Amino acid sequence: MRPFSLSGWQRLGIVASVLYAIPVALFTNLQLGGLPDEPSEKRQWAISAVALLADYVDVKGEPLFEVHLFGTMSDDEVIKRIYSIPSTYHSLPAPTGAAIDPKDIERDCQQERKKALVDEMGHPLFDMEGRGGVDRCKLKILKGMIERGRLNELKDFNVENFKAQLVQLEADYRSRLEKAWKERVEVVGIGFLAWLLPVIGAYVLGLAVGWVHRGFKVR
Repeated sequence: MRPFSLSGWQRLGIVASVLYAIPVALFTNLQLGGLPDEPSEKRQWAISAVALLADYVDVKGEPLFEVHLFGTMSDDEVIKRIYSIPSTYHSLPAPTGAAIDPKDIERDCQQERKKALVDEMGHPLFDMEGRGGVDRCKLKILKGMIERGRLNELKDFNVENFKAQLVQLEADYRSRLEKAWKERVEVVGIGFLAWLLPVIGAYVLGLAVGWVHRGFKVR
């Protein structure tokens, strides 16, 4: 039985297809690196949940305000902590006295900020932090209310509405995660086809050229 062997052209084709696979794989990997993955989507989920909470004291747009509320907690811990709020606060009795109005928190923080920006001679100092200083004061108050389990003292904090908003945030996270997975499969599939189709095309072209060449040799 004659042993199987590859011709010189066949060996050259295999080498060329392997070499061609390298840039295709690198480009595909580069494309995958630009797509959102589970950690990045979970990060966005945590930030959105914290933003929802901070919005109750009218703090928006601070890139790291979750740090002021939850310190160095991981995204999983932040999400778990926020999601525990509805079950914790649902059983709390109604607060005695008037609820705390976010506008009052705003006013108190502005006054506190002005006092902090006065030198020993009573002269006003330039506010380098601007709005950020007031927002951090409001987040500090919000953090205290969370830690004491007294968020229900905050006016307009509706635990059922808050729970519904958290459910929507989680649904958005699941939807983004599913979309990201589909995009990854699509990128990998396109990359594979970008390698396979030219290889098949080159192979078929080689067969056709060989067939024509053999035809001329027979004549």
